Amino acid sequence: MRIFEIVNGRTISEQADSEELLNSIDRDCKQYLAAVRKAHKWLLRGQSPGKDSYMATTRYRSPKTSNPILSKLFDQALMYLGFTALRSTSIFAISSVTTARWYGTPYIIFPIDGESSFTYTTQRDLDLHYVKQIPLKNSGPKQETAAQLIAWLRQWATKYPDAQKRMNSMYPPFASLKPDWSLEEIMEKVEDFCDSLQIPMPHIPPYLTNWDDDDDFDSDLELEDVEASDIDIDAFVDMYQPSKDHLETALAQGVEVYITGRYYALKLDVWRDAVAQKWGVAVQDQ
Repeated sequence: MRIFEIVNGRTISEQADSEELLNSIDRDCKQYLAAVRKAHKWLLRGQSPGKDSYMATTRYRSPKTSNPILSKLFDQALMYLGFTALRSTSIFAISSVTTARWYGTPYIIFPIDGESSFTYTTQRDLDLHYVKQIPLKNSGPKQETAAQLIAWLRQWATKYPDAQKRMNSMYPPFASLKPDWSLEEIMEKVEDFCDSLQIPMPHIPPYLTNWDDDDDFDSDLELEDVEASDIDIDAFVDMYQPSKDHLETALAQGVEVYITGRYYALKLDVWRDAVAQKWGVAVQDQ
């Protein structure tokens, strides 16, 4: 066993035996272990195979699969909300052994009291690829294009003077359309409008409909110009519901947890039985 750090003023020897190591974890990770006992689940992380046990401190990480600009904006929203465990400074862990194995050899993770923090959201395995994953205020590129589309539609509607009275009484010319609607929502309203007046759908210039919600980062949207102040924080909270309390909730729900700071890690296939015997919570294969 190669644990050779100083934790909370105590030195853990490089050749600590199993009992000494588990006792050290029991002393250093009480808050986490309390959450484990409530949820009857552990945090696990899939990684490259290495030592059977180790202690580490998280470092800055570049996104492996997510878009770097979207990841930066996500972290900026978390920082604005007062979170310290960010995607760029954390390891990712989850209570699903199956998910952990997908990323490599599973290790049981033990965040150390007072030397680590965590964040979790509603997401089980979040990759950031799409513009819609970072909600922006009306000043954002997508909303500007939507506003241009709505203005074009309102101008188009004036070409039907014979129906103007009916339009005004039944459908005030697109007064209810909003820039934060999706393209699908806007076009459904337009179709509704045309059906009610028995007029053909408009031929909309393509440049006004190139911001569909599923556009990925490589679309024409200039996200490089988006700043933290452009993020709609209220919408971000509604979308992700980030939390740094009640870790047992994240364990029970099986969502992804960002962990920043110092932690122990024990290789699951080596330590599974000893961990279950020590703390009375088995690692469930799921």
